[in-house]
Amino acid sequence: MILLGKSGHGKSASGNSILGNNLFECGSSENPTTMTVQQEVVELNHRRVTVIDTPDPSRLSSKDVHELIKLNSVMMLVIRCGTRMTKDEWAAVRRLRTIFGHDAFRERGIILLTHCDLFPLARIQKDTTFLDPKLLEEFDNRVVFLTNKEENHLVQVTQIDDVMILVDDVLAKESHLHNKKQKTFLCCWSRNRSYALSS
Repeated sequence: MILLGKSGHGKSASGNSILGNNLFECGSSENPTTMTVQQEVVELNHRRVTVIDTPDPSRLSSKDVHELIKLNSVMMLVIRCGTRMTKDEWAAVRRLRTIFGHDAFRERGIILLTHCDLFPLARIQKDTTFLDPKLLEEFDNRVVFLTNKEENHLVQVTQIDDVMILVDDVLAKESHLHNKKQKTFLCCWSRNRSYALSS
């Protein structure tokens, strides 16, 4: 999974929460520590999980972009709870959309809303100022609430379980679409066999 978003929203901290270890260095929007793409791999519940931390979208190099596109992974847009979707925030989303494709977020994207311990969860879920409806729609309404600083181990486990459930859901849908496209291609090829062979 690829962690995307502006500096200071909690990408590295979210990665550490998912990995269950402090493998990514954390900073702030004023003093970002993630300057290059970093990948970490762990065994989580008997499965191999790869988490990729990325710098601010404006700092992604052409080489980074090329490598990330090749991965075709689940993409997680990390947004700090309470962030207003200003022109600057939308510009970052548009840049990522340009990099990964217009429908990439709808097909393979999940929103990670961080620092949710700062507000009552019921308010976050009901108040549209916490999460822009248009952005939520673009991600097919897939969102996970994280605290990152949660001391209750059971709550931590539940949050990461929620993340992995959505990741599995995205992968399952993508696999289904891929198989469906393959069957459609084979069906069309069969009906137009002589044309396909001569082209």
